[in-house]
Amino acid sequence: MPISETEKELLWKRTEGDRKKFFPAGVRTMATALSKAVQPVRDVIQHFTSTANLIEQAPKKINVNAIRKGYLDLYLGTLPKFAEQSYQKLKNATEKDDHLDDWWFEYTRRYVQYEIEDRIVGVGKTTENRIRTILSKAIDDGLSIDDVSDQLDELGLDEIISSRSSVIARTEIINASNKGSIMGARSTRLNLEKVWIRTYDSRTRDEHTIEETVPIDQPFIKTGEELDYPGDPSGSAWNIIQCRCSVAYQTK
Repeated sequence: MPISETEKELLWKRTEGDRKKFFPAGVRTMATALSKAVQPVRDVIQHFTSTANLIEQAPKKINVNAIRKGYLDLYLGTLPKFAEQSYQKLKNATEKDDHLDDWWFEYTRRYVQYEIEDRIVGVGKTTENRIRTILSKAIDDGLSIDDVSDQLDELGLDEIISSRSSVIARTEIINASNKGSIMGARSTRLNLEKVWIRTYDSRTRDEHTIEETVPIDQPFIKTGEELDYPGDPSGSAWNIIQCRCSVAYQTK
């Protein structure tokens, strides 16, 4: 049965409310991950004697594995819960097959490892470049290496961690919620169609206001790319970063 416009808006508002519950923990998780990722940079700055080497080499010390762990922790804390929510709603049941929890968690681990890796590497590279900009400006302003080492947070590193952790958490929680929803829906083995639910406020992308319904195993295409769900990491950054659309289901 087709979902009415009123139902779509209610579904989006409910999903958005559910996501917001995960944002504080997600921001803390990513802030911790980024802080650990840049700690090696903090540790080596005072050992440089050449400012040119400092600017070029120190940012490369970023620990990308710390960022990977942050992403994994965020997804493990989010994606399986949205999968269970979707599954139980569609099956109209409070019980599920015992193996599903293990399957959702294992799938989440593989999803982060293989499908989110480019994002993780990109976060590492962006952070590296931003630190390099901070160091370059500080040296241009006449600070010594010791001054830079003592004042790195005040020079902008703390702000980078704060702002980036918020953007990353928001983007990835939205993605995890939609991916989890799809996983839960597919786990029901029901004959379903999926419906792109636009963001019901003034900040939605024009391309995402177009209504689209497709079989659950086929991609959405009206956004200009083939996307399995809103936020699908196979899409371009302009199409998915901080996209707050969601997905719903109806029987064929």
